[in-house]
Parts: sequence; C-alpha cells; structure tokens
Amino acid sequence: MPARLLIALLILALSGCATHVDRLDVRLGLVPPIEPATPGAAVAAAMRADFEAGLAALARDDLDTAIDAWRRHVAAAPRVDPQVRAVRGYLTLLERERAIRHARAVAAREATLADRVGDRLDVAVLPFALTRAHADDTRPFNDAILAMVASDLARVPGLRLLERRRIDALLQELKLSAADLVDPATALRGGRLLGAGSIVVGTVYSGAPPDPVYTGEGEYSISVSVSDVAEGRLLGVQEAYGQRENFFELQKRIVHGVLDILGVTERPADIDRIHTRNWNAYAQFTLGLQYLAEQRYPQARAAFALALRFDPEFTLAEEYHLDTPERLLSVDEIRVAATRR
Repeated sequence: MPARLLIALLILALSGCATHVDRLDVRLGLVPPIEPATPGAAVAAAMRADFEAGLAALARDDLDTAIDAWRRHVAAAPRVDPQVRAVRGYLTLLERERAIRHARAVAAREATLADRVGDRLDVAVLPFALTRAHADDTRPFNDAILAMVASDLARVPGLRLLERRRIDALLQELKLSAADLVDPATALRGGRLLGAGSIVVGTVYSGAPPDPVYTGEGEYSISVSVSDVAEGRLLGVQEAYGQRENFFELQKRIVHGVLDILGVTERPADIDRIHTRNWNAYAQFTLGLQYLAEQRYPQARAAFALALRFDPEFTLAEEYHLDTPERLLSVDEIRVAATRR
C-alpha cells in the first residue's frame, strides 16, 4: 500500500468523531475557534507593546531583545490565535539564528574559554548515541527520548537546563556527532564551551526488529552518565531497561536518576506524567523531530499533528507542533513578514 494512502487512511480512521478532531484542530491553530478568546484592554495593549518592541529590536538586529519581547507577547496571548502561532514560529527561527551566531563566536574563542564552567546545576543534556540490533534501521529513536528527558528536567526548580538549540548549534559548528560524545574528553570539551557545570550524555539501545511503528519484541535500554565539567570527573551513572510494555516508563527512571546524582530533591509531580503510551504517536513524534532537524518544517508540523491524532494528550508533541514555523525564513524575511502582520 502506498505510504500516502496509508497515512490518509490512518487520518480518516482517527477522524471518526468530527467534534473531537475539530477540537484538536482548534488547539493546534489549524482552524479558528468558534468563539475567539479576546484579551482585556490592558493585556491587549501590553501584547501590542511587546510585539512592537520585538519588531524594533529586529530592525537593530538585536535578537536577544526581540526574542524576550516576543516571548512575553506569546505568553500573554491566547495560544489558538493564528497570529500568535506565526510569532511562535518566528521565535523558533530567531532562536535558531541566535544559537548559530553564539556557536560561531564561542568556537572562534575556544582557547580563551577552555576553563569556563558554570554552576553544578547549569546542566547540558548532550545528544544521546543510538545502538540498534538492526543497523539498517536509522530512524531517530534516540532523539525522542532525549526530547522527553530534557523536557522533564527543564521543569525542575533550581535546575538550569541549557538551551537545546544552543547545544545543537555548537556541536554542529564543532562537527561533533552523538557518537563522538561517547568519548568523555570530547563531551567535557563541549560542556566547557557551553558554560555548563554538569553534562549528561547517554546511549539508547533498541533490540527490537525494525517495523513502521517500533512494535517489535525485544529489550530497550537507556544509559546515561553525569559528569562534573570543572573537575572533569564522573559523578554517576543511571541505567534503565525493559520490554516493550514498560518502554515509556524508562525515561522517567533516567530523569530521577540524573536528579539523584545531582542531589536535587525538589521535583514537581508533573515530571512523572508519561508523555505518551502510544507507539504510533511516538513513531510520528520521532519522524517530526527528524524533519525539524532537516528544516523540513511543513513535514515536521504534519508529523507532530499526526502524533496528536493518535494521542491527543501527547502535550510535548503539541508544543513542538505549535513552535514549528510554516517555512524557513531569514531574520530579514521575518522582519518583513511581521511588519505586514
């Protein structure tokens, strides 16, 4: 059966209840709400001021100020507003550009930054390496686990998680892959340049045979190590392994293990909430992350949306969907598009 036809049939099957689908489409900003939320006059004025401040900062090529202002604008606005959705996409692109500029500057000054480290709770979660029982299966299984672990750690009070885009941009500038980071010296080098106090590196192992939705039998395991950047020493290791039926609980054990190693005791209850238990949703989420990394934004949005058709409660997929831009734009193109808003 052709892939496009299969996807169409899946969407049709999942669309059995029109009301449910319509509700999800409204959440994703794909269709306008029946009764649009209207902020009060004071909130609307503050939103407009923040938007204009961001636009003015872009004219000066001041990305930091622009991002801060538009972050305030988005936080105050109804998330189903199509214009807010556009700004969220602009923010993703601006943060990507800022991360690239920062990576280039840091790489150019590597010798002077060799001893720069952050506080122990300034944590960089570096890309996880992937080991498979079947080498012909190259889907980004590990990227989805990394996204979930990072999302959970970002919710912990007192823990300052370094920005994912900044990490990826620096590693790309240094031409380092996830496999390279298995070497402790290489990982510590990245941690120093990022200004991290601690780094988390890991390996994901999948023994399941390849199939479209990761439903094969076999064991799965995640192993991470936490290292102190200043002292260049290993602080601890956490492992989690299991069968298909408890796969989605594994990354929670990793999160708590990392926090134990770092001595963080205050933990919000929501980090124990399983992101999804649906293998189809998980497979589409991994595909969305792959498209996102390749800057294939329409395909990424479609994959995240399909993940939510399979599991409407998969809020991490929803956040990624809302933050994915419609298309790739330069800073100048964002400025022009926002001016016409």
